[in-house]
Amino acid sequence: MMTTKIEIKNYLVEYCLAKYPADIEGVVKFPSNSMITWQIYLLLAKRPENITFDKGNLEFVIPYKREKAQGIYKNIESYNYITEKGAKTLRRFLFNEFWCEVHLFLDTEKLRHGIDYQDSADLFLSQYKIKQLTSDAIIKSHYRYRDRKKKYKKQKKQEYICCN
Repeated sequence: MMTTKIEIKNYLVEYCLAKYPADIEGVVKFPSNSMITWQIYLLLAKRPENITFDKGNLEFVIPYKREKAQGIYKNIESYNYITEKGAKTLRRFLFNEFWCEVHLFLDTEKLRHGIDYQDSADLFLSQYKIKQLTSDAIIKSHYRYRDRKKKYKKQKKQEYICCN
């Protein structure tokens, strides 16, 4: 099992460690059928000769594919490095995954179970053992998300009315 590291925000590290635990403590193992695994596999590059070790706060297992995936086969003995551009892509992917899950969780708890946003945010933070983020920050982000969604729906409705 080969690992590599990238630098991401601390709350995303806590989220990944709680959601995707591996056999080794402090290491993340993404499921083999997830989109993030495919992203990692496609972003793997040969390690430059002047770089001997990886820097970062998120260590994860490099996915291993036995057969050609979409016509690509990468031997993880030589393809075991994530470039800075690839790390940026992974950071964005994990950021989006985290916030999508937060918004879905808050809406589900509010609409299906009648739990208010403060308690839902506290439950989410405790479920994933996140200490680097406050429930107020999550709620504030969720309100911004809802406002953007309302503006988008209103804009679409006006476009529909104008076109007919």
